[in-house]
Amino acid sequence: MQLNTKFLQKTFIILILSLVSYSNVSKAQVLPNGIEYDLATDIDYFAMDGRYYKDMNGNLDPFVGTWKNVTGNKTFTITLWKKEFQPTTGFYIDRIEGDYKMVENEGQPNENVIFTSRIMVGSTGPWSPGFYLQGNYPSMSGILFDNTAFTTTFNFVNNMSIRFRIDTTNPTKAHWKLKNRMEFKIDGYNGELIPKDLIMTKQ
Repeated sequence: MQLNTKFLQKTFIILILSLVSYSNVSKAQVLPNGIEYDLATDIDYFAMDGRYYKDMNGNLDPFVGTWKNVTGNKTFTITLWKKEFQPTTGFYIDRIEGDYKMVENEGQPNENVIFTSRIMVGSTGPWSPGFYLQGNYPSMSGILFDNTAFTTTFNFVNNMSIRFRIDTTNPTKAHWKLKNRMEFKIDGYNGELIPKDLIMTKQ
């Protein structure tokens, strides 16, 4: 029996339309609640409507990568990456996350890691990220978790405010600045290991 050509054409068209509709529904299911906003606009930190502040134009990209400061025989390094669609209280946002470390005599036979944010925590693996940043180019701010004095006895992490600002006249340079938020003194430690004020160079 010979099939009707018009019937086959209609069936094919219906199949294609169904696939397109399914594709659109699938995409809609992964979209955030509310409306997408450009991260470059002013962020309403009191928003509670599930909106998404998205890095639509790649304004966070200049932050991504490895930044270093070498002072004497000590090298302080941070590694930054972009995280998309991160939940906050009431909305979502693209932000920067990072890890840090201090190395003595980097690249030498006697190289020694003085501290790193990626310390092992039990059997769960390395602690990461060590800090996160929100905002927009050229300046971002956030919270750093100072776990350099982390011990199983005290389970101690000192939160610190962090500001990271790229020099717009020389985007390979940036200002790293920390400020204590919680003045804990446990086991003689008062948050002096991580540098508080540095100029860093992008690698």
